[in-house]
Amino acid sequence: MNSPTPPQPNPEPEPTAAAWQPRFSLRLMLLVMLVLSVMAAAGRYLVMSFQPGQSRVYFVLFTVAAPVLVLVAVSVMVALFRRIS
Repeated sequence: MNSPTPPQPNPEPEPTAAAWQPRFSLRLMLLVMLVLSVMAAAGRYLVMSFQPGQSRVYFVLFTVAAPVLVLVAVSVMVALFRRIS
């Protein structure tokens, strides 16, 4: 007579979900610091433009030129990191 065999228990325990840990690379930290420093400089030029006797031309020029300069700096950093690694 064929009797059904009971299911065998799994000998290896299932892996439990580990707690999520953020992974920050040096490239990401440099990029974040670059963006934050550009924002801080723009904020400084904005505050200076509100003082009497100061023109807003520095703030406007910096705000217009900053995105282009950030893109150039990021592309140079990426090229350097690719060459190093």
